[in-house]
Amino acid sequence: MTPGKLAALLITLAACGLAHADEQLIVFVQRDGLTAAPAFADNDLPKLRQLAADMKLGFKVIDITAGAPQQVGITPLVVFQNHRGRSVYQGRYKTLPRIKNFVRTARVMPKLDGALELKGLPVMNLGRAKVGSPIKLTPLTGTPPEGFDQAMFAADMNEALAKGFTKYRVVERAAFGRSDRLFYFDFYPHRSANGKLFVGVALFSQFHCHAPVYTAKHDGPWAQRHTVFAKAAADLERAAVAHMSETKLGDGFDALPADTPIKSYEALGLPLPPKPKNAPRIVADVELSTKWRAAANAGDAEPVLQFSFAPPLDGYAGEVTDLTGHVKLGKNGALTGATGRFVAAVKSLTMGEEDLDEAIHTTMLMTADHPEASFTFDKIESRFERIAFGRVTPATLVGRFTLMNKTIDLAAAASVEPIIGDDGRPRLVIDGSWQLNQKKHWGLDGPPGHDTASNTMVFRCHIVLAPAG
Repeated sequence: MTPGKLAALLITLAACGLAHADEQLIVFVQRDGLTAAPAFADNDLPKLRQLAADMKLGFKVIDITAGAPQQVGITPLVVFQNHRGRSVYQGRYKTLPRIKNFVRTARVMPKLDGALELKGLPVMNLGRAKVGSPIKLTPLTGTPPEGFDQAMFAADMNEALAKGFTKYRVVERAAFGRSDRLFYFDFYPHRSANGKLFVGVALFSQFHCHAPVYTAKHDGPWAQRHTVFAKAAADLERAAVAHMSETKLGDGFDALPADTPIKSYEALGLPLPPKPKNAPRIVADVELSTKWRAAANAGDAEPVLQFSFAPPLDGYAGEVTDLTGHVKLGKNGALTGATGRFVAAVKSLTMGEEDLDEAIHTTMLMTADHPEASFTFDKIESRFERIAFGRVTPATLVGRFTLMNKTIDLAAAASVEPIIGDDGRPRLVIDGSWQLNQKKHWGLDGPPGHDTASNTMVFRCHIVLAPAG
C-alpha cells in the first residue's frame, strides 16, 4: 500500500471514532513502518474496524508520526478505553476472538500500566520498546559423560548462550511494559552414546506458548559443546529478529523510534470518555478464585477439544464435545501446588460422519466399556509464579492421561489466561496441545499412509472455566 492510500485509509477509519463516544478501540500505527505497517493496513485494520462496529465501539486510528503516549512502544498497538480507564492489548492482532475477550475484560478492569519484572534473561532494546527472551534449558538427556553434574552443566551452557548473542544482552533483571514483547527461547540438549551433542531449539511467541514458531537442531562433538550452544543461541536470535517481521500470524511489529515525541492521550484528542449515567460500578481488583469448574463455551468459542492425525494425514480430524473438569490454583492465581482433572465423554467424539463415528466408538475405542478418558495433573510448570488478568501465561500441565483403562504420563504445553465474561464474571481460559502415539500406547491403528503420521494423534484444547462455588 502506498503512503497516500494508507493516509486515506487512516482518515476514513479515524472518522469512525465519533460513532460511540463511551467506549473506543484505538489502534496506533506508523505510516512509515517497514515491518508490519503495509500488511496490517491492507488486511487487519478493516477487520478490527468491523469488530469494533460489531461490539458497538468507537474506532480511531492514530498515526504516531506526530507523537505517541509513553506507554506506546510499538505499532500496531491496540488500546481500549472507556470512562474507567485504558487498557493495552497484549496478543496477536489477527486473533479476533482474543481481542473480544480483551475488550470484555478491559471494560471492567482497565490494564494500562503495571510492569512485568523478569530476572536473568537476554534483552534487546529497539527504539522505545524492548524485547526479552526468557531461556529454558532442559536437563541433558541420552548418555551423560562420566562425572556429569547437571547444575554445573546448566550454568556453563548459559554462559555459552550469552556469548552467542550479538543483539541481545543478558541482564540481571528487566521490567517490561505492556507494549514490550517477549519471545521464549528453549534449548533441548542430548548426548549420544558415542559422545556427540545434539541441541534442539524452539522459539515461542509470548501469545501462543504451546506451538513454536521456529525449530531447528544443532550438533557437534561434546568437547565443543560451548561452540554448539553459542551457535544455537545465535540461531534463535536470528529467528526472533526475523519473526518480528512476521505478519501472517500477527506477531510482527515496528518499534517506535527512540526520538518519537511523547504526547498524552489528551493531546492526541483521546481523553477518557465521560461516565455514562447509571454505569455499573468498577471491579477494581477482582480476586482470582482458587477453584474453577469447566463451563460451556459460549458464542463463537472454539470446540472444547479437537484432534487430528499428524501431517500429511491431518485431513483425518474431529472433536470431542462433552468435557467436564476442575482446576484448583493457589491464592490469587498462584501456580505452585495447582492441580486439576478433566474428563471427556468418549462417546461425544465425532469426525463428522455418522457411520465412521459408530465404527470408532464400537470397534476401536469400545466406548460401552470405556466411556471416559481423563487427564489428571498435579503440577503446573511455568516461568511465572502466578496468572494475571491481561496476560497469557505459558505453562506445562504435568500429569497422567487415561484412555481405555491404560494410563500414561503426559506433559501438555498450555497457556492460561483469566478474562471477564459477558456476564461480568471471571473466566479462566486454558489452551493446550499435545501428541500421543496411539499405536504404541493403545495398539490402535490410524488411517492408511505414512507410519509415523498414522500413529500420531495431535490434540488441541480450548477449555473455559468458571469460578466454582
